[in-house]
Amino acid sequence: MAEKINKPVSLCVEECKENLINVVSESGLSPLLLEPITKWLYEYMHQMYLTQLDNEKKSYENLLKQSNNDKGQ
Repeated sequence: MAEKINKPVSLCVEECKENLINVVSESGLSPLLLEPITKWLYEYMHQMYLTQLDNEKKSYENLLKQSNNDKGQ
């Protein structure tokens, strides 16, 4: 089976930026209408970030507990 090649994160970030710029440019909406949309998008992304942070923290703490339990045996 062929090994999957993962795209570098920096390339993914740049492609995402380009895609967002294209969507905004092609929307035909004025900045007056785009501003509240971008504020909403930021709030949505921030909530996703907080959720991911919480999940990763819990996962890390569980791994630490598991590691400590393994050492104690």
